[in-house]
Amino acid sequence: GGWRTTGGASMSFLIRLPFDRYERDAFSGFKPGPFSTGTARAAMWLAQVSYEDEFAKQDKILEQWGIKRLITYNRPFPSVLPMPSTGGFIARGHDTVFIVFQGTDPLLLANWLSDFDFLPNRLGVHQGFHKALDVVWSDIAATLEQLKPIPRLMITGHSLGAAVAALCAQRIMEESEITPEAVYAFGMPRIGTPEYAA
Repeated sequence: GGWRTTGGASMSFLIRLPFDRYERDAFSGFKPGPFSTGTARAAMWLAQVSYEDEFAKQDKILEQWGIKRLITYNRPFPSVLPMPSTGGFIARGHDTVFIVFQGTDPLLLANWLSDFDFLPNRLGVHQGFHKALDVVWSDIAATLEQLKPIPRLMITGHSLGAAVAALCAQRIMEESEITPEAVYAFGMPRIGTPEYAA
């Protein structure tokens, strides 16, 4: 066991970091409950790890923080745009399950373009972000079901990944008995209409 992956894609050099640039104490301020800067810092580092495409490196980084990756996903999804995909992972540690979404790689044009598939669907949600969650939803739902009971659930992501993280939290609340404790979103674009936001 350890990890499994679905699909696969490579990320560009602009968004990966050398191993020694990952702060060993990234989770020193992590704590459950309402917003804390220590938890935000930990979430930021998790979002950064989602950009790494070498599983051994990803696992080594997470291990130093006391976290184990359970599933990695990276799936293309159908769109009028060329080959967009959703990437990220689910991990566990610190009595918490983490769902992490990868953001936009500036060198992968398809990801940039998915940000602009902006027409709202019937729910008032940005179609591109909605499709990005749909393509990995079965992986997420199945993994959460296997992990029950879940003490705490935290969801995070950057850019496109932040938008998908927010939609994921909403869908988890609508379709399961799990309530995420927090969503830490970094550089999140608007995900829906003002009516949807309300």
